[in-house]
Amino acid sequence: MWYRAFGCVGVALFSFEVFGAGLVFSALEDGHWVAYHQATLGGEPVRIDPAGGEDQTSARISAKGDLIAFETPASEVRVFRKDAASGQWKHALTHKSAVRPAWHAGFEDWVYVRFTLSAAGEDSDLWGKGPDRPSADCLVRQTGNQDYPSVSPDGQRMAYISAQVVSLRLGAVQVFQQLWVVDFTRAEARQVLLEGRAYIEPAWSPDGEQIAVAADRSGEFQIWVVRPDGSGLRQVTQGPGPITRPAWSPDGQQMLVTIMREGRHGLALVNVADGSMKPYQPFPGRPEVEVRDADWR
Repeated sequence: MWYRAFGCVGVALFSFEVFGAGLVFSALEDGHWVAYHQATLGGEPVRIDPAGGEDQTSARISAKGDLIAFETPASEVRVFRKDAASGQWKHALTHKSAVRPAWHAGFEDWVYVRFTLSAAGEDSDLWGKGPDRPSADCLVRQTGNQDYPSVSPDGQRMAYISAQVVSLRLGAVQVFQQLWVVDFTRAEARQVLLEGRAYIEPAWSPDGEQIAVAADRSGEFQIWVVRPDGSGLRQVTQGPGPITRPAWSPDGQQMLVTIMREGRHGLALVNVADGSMKPYQPFPGRPEVEVRDADWR
């Protein structure tokens, strides 16, 4: 449910009830990343698309828990809806030229990244898609590549990463990945932290007061939190790293993060207050299975 603002589009205000969505993640099976859903932390993992034979990554679950979207190597997003009668996940639609889906809380709308190629190079913008609209709407068009959208719980703002490439005549090419927030109600966008560090994969806290983001401020990617206005910057994880892809628990007290150890992916539970961390394996009887990139509602 979008309305025109900010050159492209903005978002309508709303209220909604959270029913508890569970979590989604990708597991490496038979050489492919497969998207799974768990109704509760530690519950039975259920494969979302049993017929899929390609990588299924960047899985995201809607606030109500009835919709899941993930991307495939063909640069398309597939959306699955939970059948109320059977409880099974049913394919609802496939949207081409789309990656990195993120749900707009309270609605069935979702946002995504669309890459375009031209003689000048590759660019990407952020787009929105609703279930009752045949075409998508541009949300943010900006110089450089826009990536990793995350919509705030109240739907009024969206965090994203803007990558700018700088090529100096006598120096190496540099890529700056910066955290931005767009306020749809004011039709304004601003850079959150004005510095030359790399940021990826922002995620709003459930109360909308903080943004978790993976940043290389300490020399490798770790999880940091910051307020949308740029204040209160604090490191949460201390490694060993890299540690990426933060996903807040529904109560905002924990995060699921993706860790890399000896070339293998895994998930870990992090206490937001003190940074303490413990491994999380959705398949207790199969500790050898690699897992990554959780979303938790």
